[in-house]
Amino acid sequence: MKKVLLFIFSCVFFAGINLYSQGVIKQKGGKKEEEKIDENAPGKFFATVGFVTNEVRRGLSQTDTDPHYYTRFGYNFGTQSKVSLRGGNASYPNESTHLNLRAAGSYNFDVATGINVDLMLEFDKFYRSTNRDGSTLTSDFNFFGYHLIYQRIDRWETTSQPANYFRLRKEFRLPYNIGLNSGLGYLIPSDPTFASYFDIMSEAIYQPGKPKYKIGLATTSNNGQFGSQAGLFMYIGLEASM
Repeated sequence: MKKVLLFIFSCVFFAGINLYSQGVIKQKGGKKEEEKIDENAPGKFFATVGFVTNEVRRGLSQTDTDPHYYTRFGYNFGTQSKVSLRGGNASYPNESTHLNLRAAGSYNFDVATGINVDLMLEFDKFYRSTNRDGSTLTSDFNFFGYHLIYQRIDRWETTSQPANYFRLRKEFRLPYNIGLNSGLGYLIPSDPTFASYFDIMSEAIYQPGKPKYKIGLATTSNNGQFGSQAGLFMYIGLEASM
């Protein structure tokens, strides 16, 4: 019954965002012109609302394979720094659904044309699984669309111990507002009861304007140690900017 209600709510949520996104098409000179969104515009507030059928983070489901609904808003202080707050549902095996808030601040250093470094500090707060509360420091080296990412996670999953995460990600821009985003990650936990593992993710993204649609696949090695949190996951999502 729970999954039926979630499916119905997902359909209504998806349709509502899609109808809202149609409102961004304006009449100008007798022709339809779609408004483009630049989240990185200086001195600008931004907000997004979205839905994904399964929230996967570093290869592991953060919603026990159930749908995830979230909203995010923030402010750009210039072309290089921003702050944001993200809220959404979270659920894990043997735990009921609850709220996860994620506050973040980032700064981008432009090294040369096509080369930059992004530093970000995130704070996670879970309103049931407090042993997951913690911070993550991320450094993202972007070299012409190739991203080399390192994360220092001070409390990984329920271990209350730190972990190191490395990821190589590539963005591909295709015609017709289509993009491909693929990555390979490797996580090294400090807790000796867990083994290091690889995770692979690949997404196709279609973004004609404010709405952004995506479909993706994600999986990990050493799946058995994570139970229902790991596996081969296929997910679809929709996000709209406001």
